Amino acid sequence: MTTELTWLGHAAFRFDTPRGKRVYIDPFLTGNPSCPAAELEPERLDAILVTHGHSDHVGDTVRLARAFACPVIAQVELRGWIAAQMNTAADMGESLNKGGTVEVAGIGVTLTDANHSSSAPDGTYLGEPCGMVLELLEPAPGETIEL
Repeated sequence: MTTELTWLGHAAFRFDTPRGKRVYIDPFLTGNPSCPAAELEPERLDAILVTHGHSDHVGDTVRLARAFACPVIAQVELRGWIAAQMNTAADMGESLNKGGTVEVAGIGVTLTDANHSSSAPDGTYLGEPCGMVLELLEPAPGETIEL
């Protein structure tokens, strides 16, 4: 089985693991002129990863997380804001700081430094932007993909 990374336009990606898990990274689908029409309504989704709070990265996170009841991994302030948008309590198991690692859908997600800003459309501060290092935990421990 292979690992597949599909670019969905701008900074949005769909990542399919060798074990068949589907992860969206910065799921800016609606309004993204480069997103293929067939990708606007995902058929399945196991996790969402968000790097920072700008609308062209958060994108469809709230809509997709509600529809698929999947975990959303993001930096602490951003994850709290996403929870507020969903009218739910923030899941601290899905909230990280830089250097922190969490396992989701068979992937280790570690937040790293990124040089950018991070705010909601209304200017609300949403924590520091983050890069992510993804490590496939199954079936090939140690295989790392950097985005």
